[in-house]
Amino acid sequence: MFRKSSSCPNCGNIGKLHKSHSRNFLERIVNHSYIWATFRCHNCGWRGILMRKGGFKVSLLGVIKTFILLSIVYYIVVYLIKNYTK
Repeated sequence: MFRKSSSCPNCGNIGKLHKSHSRNFLERIVNHSYIWATFRCHNCGWRGILMRKGGFKVSLLGVIKTFILLSIVYYIVVYLIKNYTK
């Protein structure tokens, strides 16, 4: 699932991208999406979100899990905004 053959969006070097660990809750959601992941470049230090190798070749179960997780996060955020922003 690594994009080692891809070039860095910042410096353009090939073979320097490696999967990066999640640093916050949003990045954990992204990394569990089966489509996107966080990457970093060992050459220039760039860090960001890119499509995984094989992008949309995902299972239906993965799509359902992602939808459920994002729905839960959405409803929690809406609840918090409604009840705690007065």
